[in-house]
Formats: sequence, C-alpha cells, structure tokens
Amino acid sequence: MSDEATALEAVNGVLERLVSLLRSRDLAGILQLFAEDAILFGSEAQEIACGTSQLEMFFESILSQPMTILWTWELLFARQSGNTIWFVGPATLRVLGDARGEQTYPYRLSGVLTRQPHEEWVFAMFNGSEPAQR
Repeated sequence: MSDEATALEAVNGVLERLVSLLRSRDLAGILQLFAEDAILFGSEAQEIACGTSQLEMFFESILSQPMTILWTWELLFARQSGNTIWFVGPATLRVLGDARGEQTYPYRLSGVLTRQPHEEWVFAMFNGSEPAQR
C-alpha cells in the first residue's frame, strides 16, 4: 500500500468514527478523537475551539441541537510525514432532523492528524467550512 493510500485509510477511518459518534451523540467518544491541544475551526466566526475544554463546550452545543450534523465525502487528498497526516477535500454537509428534513450544503474538510503513543490517529487540527459564494 502506498504512503498516500495508508494516509487516506487513516483519514477516512477517523472521519467515519467522527460521523458515527456525532450520529450517536457520544460526546466522550468525540473528544477522544481530538488531541488535548487540538484546534477546531468551523464556518461561522464563533466556531473556534482550542483544547479539550473548549472542544467539549463546542460539541455539547452541537449535540444539544435538535438536528444532527454529518459529512459525506468522495475524494480527499492526504499526505503523511512520520506521525503526522494532513488532508483536504470537498465534502457535503448533511443536516438531519430539523423541521425542513434533510438539508445538504457544499463543504470543505481539512485537518491534521497525529498518531498517539497507543498508535491511534487523532485530530490535532480540524476545519470544516462552507465555500465562499461568488
């Protein structure tokens, strides 16, 4: 397996776990996917979280909403150097369960994964954003 294929396998695995944990509203599980000093940026100006306590507050807010936020993606680009993987690619944001039914929006995902001492990959940085309208 090529280095890029290995990196993509790790990225897909972590993103799929994140989507599954968001769907099941498992806050503790979500937080385990992030390094203690991880940084998250979303589309909105207030969607910034640095470190475990801010990530916990951010995801508590997301999980308390009457809808579920998920992503799907077909093509991601990833590169790896040692215990660090960075990735980027187009995605679709899916909002489930609000009064309007399922809504979908174009989205972009990017991030950095680091391998922890117990060999698991976690987010050091995660960014999800809607592309700018022209």
